[in-house]
Amino acid sequence: MLFLIQILMKLESIGSGAFNNLPNLTEINIPQSVKVLASNTFNKSSITKINLPDAVFLNNDGDPNDDSIDFQGLSLHALSDVDNIYCSDAVRAKCEEYFDQAKFWENGVYYPIKEKATLNINNADGTVDTYQYGSDGAAAIYRDGKLKSYKGKRIFTIDEANAVAGKTNSVKIRYR
Repeated sequence: MLFLIQILMKLESIGSGAFNNLPNLTEINIPQSVKVLASNTFNKSSITKINLPDAVFLNNDGDPNDDSIDFQGLSLHALSDVDNIYCSDAVRAKCEEYFDQAKFWENGVYYPIKEKATLNINNADGTVDTYQYGSDGAAAIYRDGKLKSYKGKRIFTIDEANAVAGKTNSVKIRYR
């Protein structure tokens, strides 16, 4: 067991399809040493939650011809079947950018991953910001379950509009 732990602590890369087609796989802890998650790492698995190491957002192998690593050390298709994606506050901007660009494959078509998964940011103070995306791509951001803000222009209800407007007397409402 100790030998296995030592190997995992030195693991830097998880290859394309490494945990592909494993419907009984429900949980995996990725060591902080991992800098690369290649495409479809968890495709057709049953993993519902994954904490991403900061290094996958910071690593770049420098090879412009390597299309298996599309976003720093994290492929745009690495997390096809993961429902809840967690990142740290330290890499918030990169994590949001990844979430905006990432895709998943279903029935021969690529879809934005934000149509399927939820982005969660682990803040340094122990709280979690949860981004829930609407069909127009705008995100309602909740901090530990309470509405914090919107990332986008659309406002869905009067109550939410009041919460976003705060102490001002003006509210922006958009109709379809």
